Amino acid sequence: MRIPLTCCQRLYILCFLAVVLFFTQGFSSQGFAQVDSLIRELPKLSDSSRIHTLIDIATEYAAEGDHDKALKYGLMAVEQSRTHNFAYLQFFSNAQLSIFYRQQNNYQKSLEYAQKSVAICREKYPQGLHRAVLRVGDAFKGINLDSALTYLLEANQLSVIANDSAKISACFQELGLVYLNKQDYLKAIEYAQKSMTIEQALGSNDVRYGLNNIADAYNHLGQYANAEPLVRQALALAQQSGDKNDIAAFSETLADALEGLGKYQEALKYYKQTYTLEREIFNAEKAKEILLIQQRHDAAEAERVRQAAEHAAREAENRRNLTQYSLLFLVVMGFLFAVVFLGKLEVSLRWLNLLLVVSLIMVFELVQVVLDPFIQEKTQNIPLYLFAFSAGIALLLAPFHAMLENFLRRRLSRSKSSAQGEGA
Repeated sequence: MRIPLTCCQRLYILCFLAVVLFFTQGFSSQGFAQVDSLIRELPKLSDSSRIHTLIDIATEYAAEGDHDKALKYGLMAVEQSRTHNFAYLQFFSNAQLSIFYRQQNNYQKSLEYAQKSVAICREKYPQGLHRAVLRVGDAFKGINLDSALTYLLEANQLSVIANDSAKISACFQELGLVYLNKQDYLKAIEYAQKSMTIEQALGSNDVRYGLNNIADAYNHLGQYANAEPLVRQALALAQQSGDKNDIAAFSETLADALEGLGKYQEALKYYKQTYTLEREIFNAEKAKEILLIQQRHDAAEAERVRQAAEHAAREAENRRNLTQYSLLFLVVMGFLFAVVFLGKLEVSLRWLNLLLVVSLIMVFELVQVVLDPFIQEKTQNIPLYLFAFSAGIALLLAPFHAMLENFLRRRLSRSKSSAQGEGA
Protein backbone atom coordinates (compact mmCIF):
# COMPACT_ATOMS: atom_id res chain seq x y z
CA MET A 1 0.00 0.00 0.00
CA ARG A 2 1.37 3.40 -0.98
CA ILE A 3 1.20 6.09 1.71
CA PRO A 4 0.40 9.58 0.31
CA LEU A 5 2.76 12.35 1.41
CA THR A 6 1.77 15.90 2.25
CA CYS A 7 3.82 18.87 0.98
CA CYS A 8 5.37 19.29 4.42
CA GLN A 9 6.39 15.64 4.51
CA ARG A 10 7.92 15.91 1.05
CA LEU A 11 9.84 19.02 2.12
CA TYR A 12 11.03 17.22 5.26
CA ILE A 13 12.29 14.26 3.21
CA LEU A 14 14.15 16.55 0.81
CA CYS A 15 15.79 18.42 3.69
CA PHE A 16 16.69 15.15 5.37
CA LEU A 17 18.25 13.86 2.13
CA ALA A 18 20.35 17.03 1.84
CA VAL A 19 21.60 16.66 5.42
CA VAL A 20 22.36 12.96 4.91
CA LEU A 21 24.22 13.75 1.69
CA PHE A 22 26.31 16.38 3.49
CA PHE A 23 27.34 14.08 6.32
CA THR A 24 27.69 11.04 4.09
CA GLN A 25 30.07 12.99 1.88
CA GLY A 26 32.25 13.74 4.89
CA PHE A 27 32.27 10.17 6.13
CA SER A 28 32.74 8.74 2.65
CA SER A 29 35.64 11.11 2.03
CA GLN A 30 37.30 9.75 5.17
CA GLY A 31 36.63 6.20 4.00
CA PHE A 32 38.05 6.86 0.54
CA ALA A 33 41.03 8.68 2.06
CA GLN A 34 41.79 5.54 4.06
CA VAL A 35 41.47 3.45 0.89
CA ASP A 36 43.78 5.83 -0.98
CA SER A 37 46.42 5.43 1.73
CA LEU A 38 46.16 1.62 1.42
CA ILE A 39 46.52 1.83 -2.37
CA ARG A 40 49.66 3.96 -2.03
CA GLU A 41 51.19 1.30 0.23
CA LEU A 42 50.64 -1.57 -2.24
CA PRO A 43 53.99 -1.35 -4.13
CA LYS A 44 55.94 -1.46 -0.85
CA LEU A 45 54.34 -4.67 0.46
CA SER A 46 55.33 -8.30 0.17
CA ASP A 47 53.22 -10.57 -2.03
CA SER A 48 51.02 -11.98 0.76
CA SER A 49 50.61 -8.61 2.49
CA ARG A 50 49.68 -7.00 -0.83
CA ILE A 51 46.93 -9.58 -1.41
CA HIS A 52 45.59 -9.06 2.13
CA THR A 53 45.59 -5.30 1.49
CA LEU A 54 43.77 -5.73 -1.83
CA ILE A 55 41.04 -7.66 0.00
CA ASP A 56 40.87 -4.91 2.66
CA ILE A 57 40.55 -2.26 -0.07
CA ALA A 58 37.77 -4.24 -1.76
CA THR A 59 35.96 -4.64 1.56
CA GLU A 60 36.20 -0.88 2.23
CA TYR A 61 34.75 -0.09 -1.20
CA ALA A 62 31.94 -2.61 -0.65
CA ALA A 63 31.12 -0.96 2.70
CA GLU A 64 31.00 2.44 0.93
CA GLY A 65 28.63 1.02 -1.70
CA ASP A 66 31.10 1.25 -4.60
CA HIS A 67 30.58 -2.32 -5.81
CA ASP A 68 32.44 -1.85 -9.10
CA LYS A 69 35.71 -1.01 -7.33
CA ALA A 70 35.08 -3.70 -4.71
CA LEU A 71 34.88 -6.26 -7.52
CA LYS A 72 37.92 -4.74 -9.29
CA TYR A 73 40.22 -5.09 -6.28
CA GLY A 74 38.65 -8.40 -5.26
CA LEU A 75 39.45 -9.83 -8.71
CA MET A 76 43.01 -8.49 -8.43
CA ALA A 77 43.37 -10.33 -5.11
CA VAL A 78 42.03 -13.55 -6.67
CA GLU A 79 44.44 -13.29 -9.61
CA GLN A 80 47.51 -12.51 -7.51
CA SER A 81 46.77 -15.24 -4.96
CA ARG A 82 46.50 -17.71 -7.86
CA THR A 83 49.73 -16.42 -9.43
CA HIS A 84 51.70 -16.81 -6.19
CA ASN A 85 49.86 -20.04 -5.25
CA PHE A 86 48.93 -19.00 -1.70
CA ALA A 87 46.35 -21.64 -0.73
CA TYR A 88 44.69 -19.73 2.13
CA LEU A 89 44.56 -16.46 0.19
CA GLN A 90 43.12 -18.24 -2.86
CA PHE A 91 40.34 -19.63 -0.67
CA PHE A 92 39.79 -16.36 1.17
CA SER A 93 39.82 -14.02 -1.87
CA ASN A 94 37.37 -16.22 -3.78
CA ALA A 95 35.09 -16.41 -0.73
CA GLN A 96 35.17 -12.62 -0.33
CA LEU A 97 34.39 -12.12 -4.00
CA SER A 98 31.41 -14.46 -3.55
CA ILE A 99 30.22 -12.21 -0.70
CA PHE A 100 30.59 -9.05 -2.84
CA TYR A 101 28.46 -10.58 -5.60
CA ARG A 102 25.95 -11.78 -2.99
CA GLN A 103 25.60 -8.21 -1.72
CA GLN A 104 24.57 -7.20 -5.25
CA ASN A 105 22.04 -10.09 -5.36
CA ASN A 106 24.07 -11.63 -8.21
CA TYR A 107 23.58 -15.17 -6.95
CA GLN A 108 25.02 -16.94 -10.01
CA LYS A 109 28.38 -15.12 -9.80
CA SER A 110 28.36 -15.52 -6.01
CA LEU A 111 27.87 -19.26 -6.49
CA GLU A 112 30.63 -19.41 -9.12
CA TYR A 113 33.29 -17.98 -6.79
CA ALA A 114 31.98 -19.92 -3.79
CA GLN A 115 32.41 -23.15 -5.77
CA LYS A 116 35.94 -22.09 -6.77
CA SER A 117 36.66 -21.58 -3.09
CA VAL A 118 35.38 -25.09 -2.34
CA ALA A 119 37.56 -26.58 -5.11
CA ILE A 120 40.64 -24.84 -3.69
CA CYS A 121 39.88 -26.14 -0.19
CA ARG A 122 39.35 -29.71 -1.39
CA GLU A 123 42.67 -29.57 -3.27
CA LYS A 124 45.02 -27.76 -0.89
CA TYR A 125 43.33 -25.99 2.03
CA PRO A 126 41.04 -28.51 3.80
CA GLN A 127 40.79 -26.45 7.02
CA GLY A 128 38.66 -23.87 5.19
CA LEU A 129 36.28 -26.36 3.57
CA HIS A 130 33.40 -25.92 6.06
CA ARG A 131 33.40 -22.16 5.50
CA ALA A 132 33.57 -22.53 1.70
CA VAL A 133 30.66 -24.99 1.62
CA LEU A 134 28.65 -22.63 3.85
CA ARG A 135 29.23 -19.88 1.28
CA VAL A 136 27.92 -22.17 -1.50
CA GLY A 137 24.80 -22.87 0.55
CA ASP A 138 24.27 -19.14 1.11
CA ALA A 139 24.59 -18.44 -2.65
CA PHE A 140 22.07 -21.19 -3.45
CA LYS A 141 19.46 -19.48 -1.23
CA GLY A 142 18.71 -17.13 -4.12
CA ILE A 143 18.74 -19.91 -6.76
CA ASN A 144 17.42 -23.18 -5.39
CA LEU A 145 16.30 -23.72 -1.80
CA ASP A 146 16.67 -27.53 -1.93
CA SER A 147 20.29 -27.22 -3.10
CA ALA A 148 20.85 -24.62 -0.39
CA LEU A 149 19.62 -27.12 2.24
CA THR A 150 21.96 -29.83 0.91
CA TYR A 151 25.06 -27.64 1.11
CA LEU A 152 24.12 -26.03 4.43
CA LEU A 153 23.64 -29.44 6.05
CA GLU A 154 27.04 -30.53 4.67
CA ALA A 155 28.60 -27.28 5.95
CA ASN A 156 27.10 -27.95 9.38
CA GLN A 157 28.62 -31.47 9.51
CA LEU A 158 32.02 -30.12 8.43
CA SER A 159 31.79 -27.32 11.02
CA VAL A 160 31.11 -29.88 13.75
CA ILE A 161 34.19 -31.84 12.63
CA ALA A 162 36.22 -28.60 12.62
CA ASN A 163 34.79 -27.74 16.07
CA ASP A 164 33.96 -24.23 14.83
CA SER A 165 31.09 -23.10 17.06
CA ALA A 166 30.58 -19.78 15.25
CA LYS A 167 30.14 -21.54 11.90
CA ILE A 168 27.90 -24.21 13.39
CA SER A 169 25.66 -21.40 14.63
CA ALA A 170 25.81 -19.70 11.23
CA CYS A 171 24.78 -22.95 9.52
CA PHE A 172 21.81 -23.35 11.89
CA GLN A 173 20.77 -19.76 11.29
CA GLU A 174 20.96 -20.14 7.49
CA LEU A 175 19.06 -23.42 7.66
CA GLY A 176 16.36 -21.71 9.70
CA LEU A 177 16.03 -18.97 7.06
CA VAL A 178 15.79 -21.54 4.24
CA TYR A 179 13.03 -23.42 6.08
CA LEU A 180 11.30 -20.10 6.74
CA ASN A 181 11.32 -19.38 2.99
CA LYS A 182 10.08 -22.93 2.33
CA GLN A 183 7.23 -22.21 4.79
CA ASP A 184 8.28 -25.11 7.02
CA TYR A 185 7.92 -22.96 10.13
CA LEU A 186 8.45 -25.70 12.75
CA LYS A 187 11.79 -26.62 11.19
CA ALA A 188 12.65 -22.93 10.97
CA ILE A 189 12.00 -22.56 14.73
CA GLU A 190 14.04 -25.68 15.49
CA TYR A 191 17.17 -24.46 13.71
CA ALA A 192 16.82 -20.87 14.89
CA GLN A 193 16.67 -22.13 18.49
CA LYS A 194 19.82 -24.21 17.92
CA SER A 195 21.63 -21.16 16.55
CA MET A 196 20.37 -19.00 19.42
CA THR A 197 21.60 -21.51 22.02
CA ILE A 198 25.14 -21.43 20.60
CA GLU A 199 25.14 -17.62 20.31
CA GLN A 200 24.07 -17.32 23.95
CA ALA A 201 26.90 -19.66 24.98
CA LEU A 202 29.35 -17.54 22.98
CA GLY A 203 27.98 -14.36 24.56
CA SER A 204 27.28 -12.91 21.12
CA ASN A 205 24.83 -10.12 20.41
CA ASP A 206 23.92 -12.02 17.22
CA VAL A 207 21.41 -13.96 19.33
CA ARG A 208 18.94 -11.25 18.20
CA TYR A 209 18.69 -12.84 14.73
CA GLY A 210 17.58 -16.16 16.19
CA LEU A 211 15.00 -14.41 18.39
CA ASN A 212 13.57 -12.49 15.42
CA ASN A 213 13.51 -15.54 13.13
CA ILE A 214 11.65 -17.59 15.73
CA ALA A 215 9.19 -14.74 16.27
CA ASP A 216 8.68 -14.42 12.51
CA ALA A 217 7.93 -18.15 12.26
CA TYR A 218 5.44 -17.89 15.16
CA ASN A 219 3.73 -14.99 13.37
CA HIS A 220 3.27 -17.16 10.27
CA LEU A 221 1.85 -19.92 12.48
CA GLY A 222 -0.57 -17.42 14.04
CA GLN A 223 1.03 -17.82 17.49
CA TYR A 224 1.39 -14.07 18.07
CA ALA A 225 1.57 -14.35 21.87
CA ASN A 226 4.70 -16.50 21.55
CA ALA A 227 6.21 -14.13 18.99
CA GLU A 228 5.79 -10.84 20.92
CA PRO A 229 8.20 -11.36 23.87
CA LEU A 230 10.88 -12.87 21.62
CA VAL A 231 10.88 -10.05 19.08
CA ARG A 232 10.84 -7.45 21.86
CA GLN A 233 14.09 -8.96 23.14
CA ALA A 234 15.52 -8.97 19.61
CA LEU A 235 14.53 -5.32 19.10
CA ALA A 236 16.13 -4.27 22.41
CA LEU A 237 19.42 -5.92 21.36
CA ALA A 238 19.23 -4.31 17.92
CA GLN A 239 18.73 -0.89 19.52
CA GLN A 240 21.82 -1.50 21.64
CA SER A 241 23.84 -2.25 18.51
CA GLY A 242 22.39 0.77 16.67
CA ASP A 243 21.94 -1.18 13.43
CA LYS A 244 19.08 0.58 11.61
CA ASN A 245 18.50 -2.31 9.22
CA ASP A 246 17.95 -4.71 12.12
CA ILE A 247 15.80 -2.21 14.04
CA ALA A 248 13.58 -1.70 10.97
CA ALA A 249 13.23 -5.46 10.30
CA PHE A 250 12.55 -6.34 13.94
CA SER A 251 10.07 -3.46 14.31
CA GLU A 252 8.07 -4.86 11.42
CA THR A 253 8.07 -8.35 12.97
CA LEU A 254 6.86 -6.84 16.27
CA ALA A 255 4.19 -4.80 14.47
CA ASP A 256 2.91 -8.00 12.80
CA ALA A 257 2.72 -9.75 16.17
CA LEU A 258 0.92 -6.80 17.83
CA GLU A 259 -1.55 -6.56 14.95
CA GLY A 260 -2.29 -10.26 15.31
CA LEU A 261 -2.94 -9.72 19.03
CA GLY A 262 -5.34 -6.86 18.28
CA LYS A 263 -3.02 -4.16 19.71
CA TYR A 264 -3.59 -1.92 16.72
CA GLN A 265 -2.41 1.37 18.23
CA GLU A 266 0.96 -0.04 19.26
CA ALA A 267 1.22 -1.98 15.99
CA LEU A 268 0.72 1.27 14.06
CA LYS A 269 3.51 2.87 16.10
CA TYR A 270 5.99 0.15 15.05
CA TYR A 271 4.79 0.14 11.45
CA LYS A 272 5.49 3.88 11.36
CA GLN A 273 8.89 3.29 12.95
CA THR A 274 9.66 0.69 10.28
CA TYR A 275 8.56 3.06 7.53
CA THR A 276 10.62 5.96 8.91
CA LEU A 277 13.75 3.85 9.29
CA GLU A 278 13.38 2.34 5.82
CA ARG A 279 13.08 5.85 4.36
CA GLU A 280 16.19 6.93 6.26
CA ILE A 281 18.13 3.89 5.07
CA PHE A 282 16.91 4.41 1.51
CA ASN A 283 17.85 8.10 1.59
CA ALA A 284 21.28 7.36 3.06
CA GLU A 285 21.92 4.77 0.35
CA LYS A 286 20.71 7.18 -2.32
CA ALA A 287 22.98 9.88 -0.89
CA LYS A 288 25.95 7.50 -1.14
CA GLU A 289 24.94 6.59 -4.68
CA ILE A 290 24.69 10.27 -5.64
CA LEU A 291 28.11 10.91 -4.10
CA LEU A 292 29.66 8.01 -6.03
CA ILE A 293 28.10 9.23 -9.28
CA GLN A 294 29.42 12.74 -8.58
CA GLN A 295 32.90 11.38 -7.86
CA ARG A 296 32.87 9.34 -11.07
CA HIS A 297 31.68 12.38 -13.00
CA ASP A 298 34.45 14.52 -11.48
CA ALA A 299 37.04 11.86 -12.33
CA ALA A 300 35.74 11.58 -15.90
CA GLU A 301 35.72 15.38 -16.26
CA ALA A 302 39.28 15.63 -14.92
CA GLU A 303 40.37 12.94 -17.39
CA ARG A 304 38.62 14.80 -20.25
CA VAL A 305 40.37 18.07 -19.29
CA ARG A 306 43.72 16.26 -19.07
CA GLN A 307 43.26 14.66 -22.49
CA ALA A 308 42.17 18.01 -24.00
CA ALA A 309 45.28 19.68 -22.55
CA GLU A 310 47.50 16.89 -23.93
CA HIS A 311 45.83 17.20 -27.34
CA ALA A 312 46.31 20.99 -27.35
CA ALA A 313 49.96 20.54 -26.35
CA ARG A 314 50.50 18.02 -29.16
CA GLU A 315 48.83 20.36 -31.67
CA ALA A 316 51.06 23.25 -30.53
CA GLU A 317 54.13 21.01 -30.78
CA ASN A 318 53.12 19.86 -34.27
CA ARG A 319 52.64 23.47 -35.43
CA ARG A 320 56.04 24.43 -33.98
CA ASN A 321 57.73 21.45 -35.61
CA LEU A 322 56.10 22.17 -38.99
CA THR A 323 57.29 25.77 -38.86
CA GLN A 324 60.82 24.70 -37.98
CA TYR A 325 60.86 21.98 -40.65
CA SER A 326 59.77 24.54 -43.25
CA LEU A 327 62.46 26.97 -42.13
CA LEU A 328 65.13 24.27 -42.21
CA PHE A 329 64.01 23.18 -45.67
CA LEU A 330 64.23 26.77 -46.97
CA VAL A 331 67.70 27.20 -45.44
CA VAL A 332 68.97 23.98 -47.04
CA MET A 333 67.41 24.79 -50.40
CA GLY A 334 68.88 28.32 -50.24
CA PHE A 335 72.30 26.87 -49.53
CA LEU A 336 71.98 24.45 -52.46
CA PHE A 337 70.95 27.26 -54.81
CA ALA A 338 73.92 29.30 -53.53
CA VAL A 339 76.24 26.38 -54.37
CA VAL A 340 74.73 26.09 -57.85
CA PHE A 341 75.12 29.85 -58.37
CA LEU A 342 78.76 29.67 -57.29
CA GLY A 343 79.27 27.15 -60.05
CA LYS A 344 78.88 30.02 -62.52
CA LEU A 345 81.69 31.92 -60.88
CA GLU A 346 85.37 31.20 -61.00
CA VAL A 347 85.63 29.33 -57.74
CA SER A 348 88.43 26.88 -57.05
CA LEU A 349 87.55 23.20 -57.18
CA ARG A 350 88.73 22.75 -53.59
CA TRP A 351 86.18 25.29 -52.28
CA LEU A 352 83.46 23.83 -54.46
CA ASN A 353 84.09 20.34 -53.05
CA LEU A 354 83.94 21.74 -49.52
CA LEU A 355 80.60 23.41 -50.23
CA LEU A 356 79.29 20.20 -51.71
CA VAL A 357 80.22 18.22 -48.58
CA VAL A 358 78.59 20.85 -46.33
CA SER A 359 75.40 20.83 -48.43
CA LEU A 360 75.27 17.04 -48.31
CA ILE A 361 75.63 17.07 -44.51
CA MET A 362 72.84 19.66 -44.25
CA VAL A 363 70.50 17.55 -46.41
CA PHE A 364 71.42 14.47 -44.36
CA GLU A 365 70.65 16.26 -41.08
CA LEU A 366 67.34 17.64 -42.44
CA VAL A 367 66.22 14.16 -43.43
CA GLN A 368 67.19 12.83 -40.00
CA VAL A 369 65.30 15.61 -38.20
CA VAL A 370 62.15 15.00 -40.27
CA LEU A 371 62.31 11.23 -39.79
CA ASP A 372 63.35 11.40 -36.10
CA PRO A 373 59.93 10.37 -34.59
CA PHE A 374 59.76 7.38 -36.94
CA ILE A 375 63.39 6.44 -36.23
CA GLN A 376 62.89 6.68 -32.45
CA GLU A 377 59.80 4.45 -32.62
CA LYS A 378 61.46 1.78 -34.76
CA THR A 379 64.89 1.69 -33.13
CA GLN A 380 63.90 2.21 -29.46
CA ASN A 381 67.17 4.22 -29.16
CA ILE A 382 69.25 1.08 -29.63
CA PRO A 383 72.68 2.32 -30.95
CA LEU A 384 73.10 -0.48 -33.49
CA TYR A 385 69.68 0.20 -35.05
CA LEU A 386 70.29 3.97 -35.05
CA PHE A 387 73.58 3.47 -36.86
CA ALA A 388 71.91 1.19 -39.42
CA PHE A 389 69.21 3.81 -40.14
CA SER A 390 71.82 6.58 -40.50
CA ALA A 391 73.91 4.43 -42.84
CA GLY A 392 70.82 3.71 -44.94
CA ILE A 393 70.00 7.41 -45.24
CA ALA A 394 73.61 8.16 -46.22
CA LEU A 395 73.51 5.47 -48.95
CA LEU A 396 70.28 6.91 -50.31
CA LEU A 397 71.82 10.39 -50.45
CA ALA A 398 75.06 9.23 -52.16
CA PRO A 399 73.54 9.30 -55.70
CA PHE A 400 72.21 12.80 -55.06
CA HIS A 401 75.68 13.94 -53.98
CA ALA A 402 77.30 12.42 -57.09
CA MET A 403 74.68 13.99 -59.37
CA LEU A 404 75.11 17.44 -57.83
CA GLU A 405 78.90 17.18 -57.94
CA ASN A 406 78.90 16.22 -61.66
CA PHE A 407 76.43 18.99 -62.43
CA LEU A 408 78.61 21.63 -60.75
CA ARG A 409 81.81 20.31 -62.34
CA ARG A 410 80.24 20.57 -65.79
CA ARG A 411 79.04 24.11 -65.07
CA LEU A 412 82.51 25.05 -63.79
CA SER A 413 84.19 23.51 -66.87
CA ARG A 414 81.85 25.39 -69.20
CA SER A 415 82.51 28.64 -67.33
CA LYS A 416 86.28 28.19 -67.64
CA SER A 417 86.00 27.24 -71.32
CA SER A 418 83.91 30.34 -72.01
CA ALA A 419 86.42 32.52 -70.19
CA GLN A 420 89.34 31.05 -72.17
CA GLY A 421 87.44 31.55 -75.49
CA GLU A 422 86.78 35.17 -74.71
CA GLY A 423 90.45 35.64 -73.78
CA ALA A 424 91.65 34.16 -77.11
